[in-house]
Amino acid sequence: MSGYAYWNQNTGQIVRSETPNPRLERLAVWHPIDPAVRDEDAPAPPLDGVLRPAVLPPIPPPPTVEGPVERVPEEDVLPAPDDNTLKVKAPARSASKADWLAFAVEHREADPEQAEKLTRDQLAEEYGDTDGQD
Repeated sequence: MSGYAYWNQNTGQIVRSETPNPRLERLAVWHPIDPAVRDEDAPAPPLDGVLRPAVLPPIPPPPTVEGPVERVPEEDVLPAPDDNTLKVKAPARSASKADWLAFAVEHREADPEQAEKLTRDQLAEEYGDTDGQD
């Protein structure tokens, strides 16, 4: 038997799944129902074309987990980002002077007046990536 069941108030259709369905849970015409309800026992859709709020039986609470909880293997856990992954990459050496000027001022704390006096190549040399990847 499935762990989750959803009923469509317009069509009377029932969808069952082993895992929750976030898409159906967001749609107003789909309602979670007790997975033990048989298809033939589900509420019928309105036949007169007028949509009314559905009256559904209450859903039993999910079963509680007994015993130890399974841990995710350490090799499956993503490492926390280090400072290098959060740094903004410098523009390409061939980028415009305006791009290099904006990068130097915004990301390398360059003095705007001093940086304006430099050429594009000087900005790239002074404020480019220092790890050889610029």
